[in-house]
Amino acid sequence: MWFKTYGFKENPFKITPKPEYMVGYESQEIQAKEAITSGDIIVITGPTGYGKTTLLRKLKNWAARQGYKTVYFDCTYSPSDQVNFRELLSVKTFFGLRKRLPVKKDRIVLFLDEVQRLGKDKLEELKYYYDSERIHSIVMSTISHLNVHESMRTRVAETVKLCNLTAHDLRSMILKRVEKGKNPFSPDGIEEIVLLSGNNPRSVLINAEKVCKVLHTSFPEGNIGREEVLYVLKGEKTGWYKPVEVKEIVSEEREKGDSVQDTAQEAPVFPDSLDSEKPAVKAENTSVSAQQDDLVWAWELKDLSPLQKKIVKVLAEAGRPLSYEEICPAVGAGKGSVAKQLSRLALVSDTELMNKKGITEPVVSKIVADGKSLFELTEKYRKLLARE
Repeated sequence: MWFKTYGFKENPFKITPKPEYMVGYESQEIQAKEAITSGDIIVITGPTGYGKTTLLRKLKNWAARQGYKTVYFDCTYSPSDQVNFRELLSVKTFFGLRKRLPVKKDRIVLFLDEVQRLGKDKLEELKYYYDSERIHSIVMSTISHLNVHESMRTRVAETVKLCNLTAHDLRSMILKRVEKGKNPFSPDGIEEIVLLSGNNPRSVLINAEKVCKVLHTSFPEGNIGREEVLYVLKGEKTGWYKPVEVKEIVSEEREKGDSVQDTAQEAPVFPDSLDSEKPAVKAENTSVSAQQDDLVWAWELKDLSPLQKKIVKVLAEAGRPLSYEEICPAVGAGKGSVAKQLSRLALVSDTELMNKKGITEPVVSKIVADGKSLFELTEKYRKLLARE
């Protein structure tokens, strides 16, 4: 699983409610606690994904520590006519052998999630238990207080509204969740996830998980940045951010049998300006003409995409392991694009696709030196591309 790459035992971005990771709603939490202590009926409102259930569970844990008897019920999973409050609120006596309805001294606090799903008759039943002091306080959650039936709405003493979290709060939420392992993101990567998630806590978690699932093999040390986040999220979401060239798409269509071209036509042609674009990497031997070089490539690596061919060419000319910082300017592509193609060339991802291109052994291998990822050609392809 991807999260093990970063030292986690479970997915740190799982969207199930985790009260210990809640941030940003301190004032709302205080407001709700005061209302519970006063014995009021409370409604927690907010858009989907803003943390209503999480706050509800956090308040439940707090109430239990204060000595209240707590009952939690999610109205999502039972039709209104099947909800049995008499059974839910019953208190066990005589070593659990008998049950009775609660009384005032039992200090029952009832927590109801998605209360809008309850019908009027059930809310009337709740009012009866509350008015007869069998329930100390009721805490309900819903998207809008208007979803609560009018007969109960008149009894609500406090409405706790969950509004947009700040970017600082959402950054803190991510950092809090990755404390027990390795942070997968650089600061600008976190900023971009928050920006693209519309300040919705659940969307932040979903997007963070999505990015990690796609890039964990390429970034096992973490440091996933803004460009990589854009590649995974914005590119897939709207299609305007394309990390690969149009030629690569045409090449992949040929793999599906859309067209068959002469081998010589498929031979890659690298621009003359390529060497000038990569000052950090210079060819040590340029005795072989560009035309001869292309013929060698067409023989073994003719079906690689244009970007993959550029990466292999740069590694072959360098004759030593290269870092992302050296490869990216040399091929004229962003780190996200390069990382994905390196992962494919190493047969770490999209193995089936690479097999269709005739690549059954890794073309590239990765080494880690001083905590930095470096890439080089495998021995087979070093010998194949060696220049006499």
